[in-house]
Amino acid sequence: MTCNQNISLGISLSQEAFVIGWFAAIVFLLFLIKKTRSYFLILVLGGALSNLIDRLFGGCVIDYITIGSFPVFNLADVLIASGFLFFIIFAERQS
Repeated sequence: MTCNQNISLGISLSQEAFVIGWFAAIVFLLFLIKKTRSYFLILVLGGALSNLIDRLFGGCVIDYITIGSFPVFNLADVLIASGFLFFIIFAERQS
């Protein structure tokens, strides 16, 4: 288990930049969910909220899955990545 105080792939941000970026991402996600009615984006939102709750109550996000030399991650990260991936795949099929 690793206490990750940074964002994805170890990128470091100030607390102010993190809050502004997180707020903008949530507003954007809510807009996309309403516009597209995609359940895949709800996975992204759930993962983002899970990581935010970890960060607010624990001071960091707990990462616990290790695969080879890939950076350590958690289930919320899987939800975020797979939700966006499936959203992109199925959005192209509907176009």
